[in-house]
Amino acid sequence: MLSLSKKKKYWSNSCQNTIEYLHNLHLAILSALSCLSDLWCRRVIQLAQHWNPICSSVTTSLARCVCVNYCLRMDVLAVPTDRQKGWYLSLMAPNTKGPTFAWLDPSRLYCNSQALADCMKDLLSPFQNDSVDLVAGIDAMGFILGASVATTLGKGFLAIRKAGHLCIATQSQQYTDYSCREKNMEVRLDVLKPGLRVLLVDQWIETGGTMKAAIQLVEQLGAIVVGVAAVAIENTEGGKWIKKHYKHAHCIPEKLQEQIDRQHLELLGVEKTPITLTY
Repeated sequence: MLSLSKKKKYWSNSCQNTIEYLHNLHLAILSALSCLSDLWCRRVIQLAQHWNPICSSVTTSLARCVCVNYCLRMDVLAVPTDRQKGWYLSLMAPNTKGPTFAWLDPSRLYCNSQALADCMKDLLSPFQNDSVDLVAGIDAMGFILGASVATTLGKGFLAIRKAGHLCIATQSQQYTDYSCREKNMEVRLDVLKPGLRVLLVDQWIETGGTMKAAIQLVEQLGAIVVGVAAVAIENTEGGKWIKKHYKHAHCIPEKLQEQIDRQHLELLGVEKTPITLTY
């Protein structure tokens, strides 16, 4: 019989050989990725995410590399001939950095002029017959969409800032963001007036805490919230509250809403659990 020390050495060598084999295997697969279509790239990502958990370190490494490779090869500026509602959502980039970041990054779609234009069209469609005096965007990514919405409508833009950035008199409001951190936002006092009709814009509404604070700020100063617009509004408790009490618009087709709520968007081939590089 083998002694305990020899058994440990045997299993250690076996595990090491297996890991080295799988590592070489995933490098071989990666070398062939440039020949795959985008659809097959997504399939490989999905398979890698659900592969043998025993080899999770190699699997997550493979998935991350495939995902990054797919993102780098994608022609972000290309426009499909058949632009169905929400086609530009496939331009969003998945999280590859870890749980301290959002589960995906929608901002890549702004790089495509047609995608940005179609996104604006979808966001503004519900408000075509509404009177809007001013567009307000939430710090920071809401500035991009908000400014675009304001330009499209031919209206002015108001920045709702994170606390501590404005050098003039402000009204502030405390809130809890999507990462469960307590923060403060503020807005200048010399723009919002009683009766002013404001359209609020942010990039994404997850827990709803940030948008609810912005709504409170606007209404505390007597202005009227015409509606809320974002690329996506998740059906969390806060998201449902916003949908129930305010007119709203987002870019997510009904068939994809359930995936957004689960934070698992199949067209990207990734889910909320980030893909990280480990060995």
